[in-house]
Amino acid sequence: MSFKTRPSISSLGSSLLLSFILAASLTACKVPGEGAEGGASASGGGSSSGTSTSVLPGVTLPSASPSPSPSPSPSPSPSASPSPSPSPSPSPAPTNYSAACGIPANPSTGVLDRTITVQGTNRQYLLSVPANYSPNTQYRLVFGFHGFSWSRDTFRNNFGNEQHATVPTIFVYPQGLNVNVGGMTSYGWDLASNSRDFPFFDDLYTYVGQTYCINRDQVFVHGNSMGGFFSNHLACYRNSVIRAIATTSAGNPSVGCNVTMPVWASHSVDDTTVCYYNQPPAGGPAIPGACNNASSVTAWGLDNFNHWIAQNGCNSSTFTDVSPAGTAANTCRRFATNCSTRPVVRCLMNTGGHWPPSYAPREISLFFDGIASGQ
Repeated sequence: MSFKTRPSISSLGSSLLLSFILAASLTACKVPGEGAEGGASASGGGSSSGTSTSVLPGVTLPSASPSPSPSPSPSPSPSASPSPSPSPSPSPAPTNYSAACGIPANPSTGVLDRTITVQGTNRQYLLSVPANYSPNTQYRLVFGFHGFSWSRDTFRNNFGNEQHATVPTIFVYPQGLNVNVGGMTSYGWDLASNSRDFPFFDDLYTYVGQTYCINRDQVFVHGNSMGGFFSNHLACYRNSVIRAIATTSAGNPSVGCNVTMPVWASHSVDDTTVCYYNQPPAGGPAIPGACNNASSVTAWGLDNFNHWIAQNGCNSSTFTDVSPAGTAANTCRRFATNCSTRPVVRCLMNTGGHWPPSYAPREISLFFDGIASGQ
């Protein structure tokens, strides 16, 4: 607290002398730790958090008591070292990733010849895994199904699209067992609802997901001829697992199939193994080499396109012409009006017979890319 008294002129000289003496004494007795910035201004009279004494002429101050010895500042308690934060437990893999994601392991890579037991029967398949496989990368999974009398190897060598993959992908090429078609017996696929081949697909899907890191939102199926028929049936019976399918020289599902599915499909109108037409289109002239006026056969190719266009709710009269890379003609049409998330691409050639077009593996890979990215 400061006191201010106006001095008389007559006492100014002696007061000044006393002030200088007292100031010197107070300076000598100053409490350690008090600095100039801690006191009030002598001229302004303002206050602050520090303690101050104003020395003014004409004011008699009491004798100063001896300054108490300052209490020693307690030694600061050592700060406790912060306990290291525990390493977070690994988060469970998102539900769309398989069980092997994020788990350190060294599964086999390369092209592997494998056998799996399904319902008591040994089933063979090829598994193609990138050499630089990492459990921290989510891989696309593509199944490839061969045609009647073919094998997993011939399908991979002729129609596999490994070289066109734009993202890390694992490929599976199952081997069919003997089936009878038109009196002929050879390797193929059983299309019945209780087929032994659906559990084969299921077990392969489960095994690969338990061994390798798979993005379960990117499971695709590609089949040629009878393998294309089987791919269509997988789309019907395993709709919740498969994201999209591609078929070449194949026919529509032979069962009631009330599901939607993005589809890429190709066919030649002169295919007489799996007919595209069974009569000239729209009453036109007969097509050389095609199944013209064959009432005893099914227009498998045409029915395949029409089935998926209708099932997916696409506008059949609105489409975009597509020219596959390396071709001059717009041999493909993309139907996506009213069905943008489940488009149908139809590639139709005048010649080629039962053999798929050379651009099929590349275009199928691009189609899968587009579906995976929502295009």
